[in-house]
Amino acid sequence: MKTQAAGAAAKKDHFGELVSADKRTLWKPALVELADKTEKCWKNPAAYRTVRLRISMLSVNERMETMEDKLLLASRGGAGKRCEAMEKYEKLGKIGEGSYGVVYKCRNRDNGQIVAIKKFVETEDDPQIKKIALREIRMLKQLKHPNLVTLLEVFKRNRKLHLVFEHCDRTVLHDLEKNPNGVPDEMTKKITWQLLEALRFCHSHKCIHRDVKPENILLTKNDVVKLADFGFARIISEI
Repeated sequence: MKTQAAGAAAKKDHFGELVSADKRTLWKPALVELADKTEKCWKNPAAYRTVRLRISMLSVNERMETMEDKLLLASRGGAGKRCEAMEKYEKLGKIGEGSYGVVYKCRNRDNGQIVAIKKFVETEDDPQIKKIALREIRMLKQLKHPNLVTLLEVFKRNRKLHLVFEHCDRTVLHDLEKNPNGVPDEMTKKITWQLLEALRFCHSHKCIHRDVKPENILLTKNDVVKLADFGFARIISEI
């Protein structure tokens, strides 16, 4: 009996350390929920083993995700270099604005290249916005295709993430608004074919976009389709 009591006490002490308040601040809600369940089931051997395993797995995934996000945001220089990144761009005007940020048309002062810079709002203070921004970065660093928008650079300024993309002239939504009676058949076929090529490529890499709509289908001056906005995309193995 004493041995069993000592074992139970050891388990309780172990979980007391495992779910300490300072560690909880670094965990996601799913991990906190498991930790709460653990505190209630530490006397049950089966529940103890199951929950302990799940906590260990989540803890590892959490650490891996944190490391990956740091690598995604890694800069070639320090804070000064990050500030210089924005200074090399001349702001030409606003392209659009949404719930998560603003997109500006800019010119690279070094080479004259026209780009689109998406500035996320309150990236560091809003976990949801940060998650969307990092997911878009992660997806576009992995996926390269002529019909997917190209991510050129990522930097942080004033605690806000900035994503630098190739610039496109317009969206399919613009074409639809300009043609109230419908976009010409040949143009519709051209756009549809390229969009399907983009989606085929994504799906072949186990990525689902989940937000395909006219405003997220960009068009260059040569009518090349560029599927954009991967903030809600998922890798199938994650679902």
